[in-house]
Amino acid sequence: MSNTGPCLRWYMIDPPALIMGAGQRIDVIDMVACRTLGLQIYRRNSGGAAVWADNTMLGLDIFLPHDHPLLLPDLTESYRWLGQLWLETLVQLQAEFIGGKSQHLERSNTAPTSEDALEKRRLPLRLVTVTEARLQHKVLQDQEPELWQHLSLACYGTLSPYEIVAGKRKILGLSQVRRRAGGLFQAGLLLRWEPGALANCLNIPQAEKNQATEDLGRVAIGLDTLLGSQADFSQIVSQTIENFSAMLQVKLKISLISCPLPPRVEENLATISQSKFAALETNMG
Repeated sequence: MSNTGPCLRWYMIDPPALIMGAGQRIDVIDMVACRTLGLQIYRRNSGGAAVWADNTMLGLDIFLPHDHPLLLPDLTESYRWLGQLWLETLVQLQAEFIGGKSQHLERSNTAPTSEDALEKRRLPLRLVTVTEARLQHKVLQDQEPELWQHLSLACYGTLSPYEIVAGKRKILGLSQVRRRAGGLFQAGLLLRWEPGALANCLNIPQAEKNQATEDLGRVAIGLDTLLGSQADFSQIVSQTIENFSAMLQVKLKISLISCPLPPRVEENLATISQSKFAALETNMG
């Protein structure tokens, strides 16, 4: 093993920003809308499409050195272990919140949620298969090109292997960057899905933005919808982190230690992070 060890970090983005995919052209963005909102725009090197990033999305970065056994030569299969960990984390979270643990629910003046309503909200969580992801792209491009035109602009509009869906709606996105030092995996968990904010910043005709918002709203979902409006938002975040850490220990025998990063790890992580996101200075001109 290299003496540059693995590490992870949790974060949210504030102030809000728009993050473009590596392959996206700058003209897919509505610059006027972004200027009006005072948004900084970034481009990521990890593929995918646009993401509205703020405190409605919980981010996780995992750095693995180049010789780590979880960093497989096959880029797609390298996601499997991470997707599986997240799946088990979210299944447990769903059971804890919807299963009736009262400490996770805010006091409310409204009537208690019925058991039938809770059960209807228990959407099945699962991994996206490689075949499913590829088929979705092909079917949309061939059979529903107008819908594809909207969905393909957004990261949470389409599926990639080993991401997580609730029912048929995406709730967790994955990406990665490889460099000589190692690999950086990134997961983005939707705490709340606000498709209108993203659609407003995409360069599509104004008359189509409402339709784009509806289209995006049908294909992704936030944890708040999955768990219900009575769930305590801050508790969701802390419990998610706690559950994920526990899954690392149970499934991979990995224990987390809170400590300052060794200089070499910090340097390598900074190098990969800087290559992952690059600010586009032209947006505020």
